[in-house]
Amino acid sequence: MQAGQPGAIDAADLLAFVERIRTKGCEPVILSMSGQKLDIGSPTSKLVLSMLAAVAEFERDLMLERPA
Repeated sequence: MQAGQPGAIDAADLLAFVERIRTKGCEPVILSMSGQKLDIGSPTSKLVLSMLAAVAEFERDLMLERPA
């Protein structure tokens, strides 16, 4: 992640960040999904997180290429 741009990360950075905080004993929770715990060890949860991150990155890229 780049300093000064907290929302400007890509999908790979998000997955690395989540794994890094898990190694420190924190368990990520998606608040907009009824507070369900996100178990990155589960292939299904990892897929969902990857898809959400990819869509967010895609939307950000679209915003950046639009004319002002």
